[in-house]
Amino acid sequence: MRSVLIVMLLFIIPLLLEEGVIYNINISKREKSTRCIFAVIVVNVIGIVFYFSLKNLWTVYEYLLLYAIISIIVATLILPLLYREILNIERILFMFCLLVVSVAFYSILTYGQANIHSDTATATILAQCQVRSRSIFPRTWCYANGEIWVLGLNLFVLPFSVLLQNQSLARMLGSVLLTITVLTVMYYHSRKIFNNQSWLLNIPLLLLYLRGTLDVVLYQAAYIGQILWIVLTSSMVSMIFYGKRQKRSIFYLTILIILLCMGSVRYIAENTIPLWGACMILLYVRNQHAERIEDCKDDIKRAVFMSILILLPSLIGLGLYKILCNWCFVVDTGANSLQFVRSLQDCWENMIAAFLNIFQNFGFVGGAEIFSVEGIGNLISIIFGGIIVFIVPVLQLVRLKEEKETVVFFYIFGMLHNFLMFLIVIFCGKTVERYMLTSVFVSIIITSQYVAKYWLKKVNLQKVAIIICFIVVSSVQCFALFRQSTGWQKDMEAQKEFVQKLVNMGLRKGYASYWKAYSNEVYSDLQLQISGIHIGENGIAPYYWLVDSEVFHVEDENTFLLLTQEEKDTIGGNIPTLFGEPTEELILDGMYVFVFDYDIIKKAGWS
Repeated sequence: MRSVLIVMLLFIIPLLLEEGVIYNINISKREKSTRCIFAVIVVNVIGIVFYFSLKNLWTVYEYLLLYAIISIIVATLILPLLYREILNIERILFMFCLLVVSVAFYSILTYGQANIHSDTATATILAQCQVRSRSIFPRTWCYANGEIWVLGLNLFVLPFSVLLQNQSLARMLGSVLLTITVLTVMYYHSRKIFNNQSWLLNIPLLLLYLRGTLDVVLYQAAYIGQILWIVLTSSMVSMIFYGKRQKRSIFYLTILIILLCMGSVRYIAENTIPLWGACMILLYVRNQHAERIEDCKDDIKRAVFMSILILLPSLIGLGLYKILCNWCFVVDTGANSLQFVRSLQDCWENMIAAFLNIFQNFGFVGGAEIFSVEGIGNLISIIFGGIIVFIVPVLQLVRLKEEKETVVFFYIFGMLHNFLMFLIVIFCGKTVERYMLTSVFVSIIITSQYVAKYWLKKVNLQKVAIIICFIVVSSVQCFALFRQSTGWQKDMEAQKEFVQKLVNMGLRKGYASYWKAYSNEVYSDLQLQISGIHIGENGIAPYYWLVDSEVFHVEDENTFLLLTQEEKDTIGGNIPTLFGEPTEELILDGMYVFVFDYDIIKKAGWS
């Protein structure tokens, strides 16, 4: 079965690549199809022989990566030469962009599988809860940080988690699917909204350069979805504002804003307010020199219409959010709540933190020597972070009058978004680096658009040198991402062997601290149900955080308690008092396992 799937992929990869390249070659449509089919057959015959010869030496992921690279080279270098086409800069960037995507997917499916932690695993746990309860919003599910996952990653994980037994693979396939969706929307946005090739730049920047938050962008894919909603909502509002495809866009925008605001108040700050503000600013600029109210009557009506279109669905979504909060159990630790800081000194410190967070998202690490590997990485993060977030947006502002309407709209929207995010960090103390990620996303799109228009269109020796430097530095980043997967299979097997030992002992239900619970549940392919608990000096309590509360109901079966060395030192002597005497105590791979012949929550009185 696996070999059949691989052979299918072998045909799909070069077909897409070669069709994309041949499409831009000046030959007849019939000849394009004939040559494309011939090229695909030749490359695949070689690839299939290659695969069945070496499939026992390499993993599937390593082989697919190598085959994708070979297909990219054939599609972007060899085929154009056969057709006597000039290898231009856009084609080189196209080849490099495909290479970056291939390495990113390889990293997700290898390193990502071997490094699943509980924050990553909760998307799988929620998807399974939705299947069991047959509800998108299970009443027993405990949401965290005041957020309800309406358009969450769990929807992308769900089909794979249901169809596949291997849950670590299913979880990472969900990340791949969401990433493909985001990249597709970015491609559409560049081609249809900006009418340029900026996707050749913003995709590598997104996948390679956010080294400081690579986990939440690629492997968890928890924040990469934000760029999806930013691009979609801004594109729809832009088309409606300038009178393009209004009826369809109005319908989709209304539904999307409602669904987003059903999830959390944060989307009002990240999307709704900047979108509404961009419309109002553009209408004001258009009518700032009007002498009579009658001269701007039509734009006043448009302002009212856009306000209703954007703000009303937001309020409806917020109302539904409040209803869902009463239906589900939503834990709000204050992570997404807004509260002013206590002093101006805190504001100053938060302002410094906001600027540092920009560079930390790009991988800046404090304390590194300048001429070390980490130091060189810091220089790259400082240079690219400064160019992308600060320098190019200013250059774009200077030439904003030369841009088309949709570019102007996105720029104003993006700057309002970034300004609002800075204010939230400074005055509300949201100093965790990921809170500046959406500002980085917006800046990447703005920078890529500017570079694509003013550097790629009119090429000279200086700009070629800059592009070559970009490809060289990006290649280093790409190689680092690839090297990160070294030893991934051994690490993953060790994780799965550990949980399999528990399964072989006849255990099914257990309890562990949050970070040791749900990751091991996924690695056991859901054979184990390990519920998160809070372990402290005063005892142990259920941890109602991204979990189905049903797991804390008493069941008539053996259970186990999983502790680290530190946790055992904290409460080990109190275990008989808290839960009774264990029937067995053992050490597995450095973890302490206490086995009981009853459900320990009955003794603890949690249920």
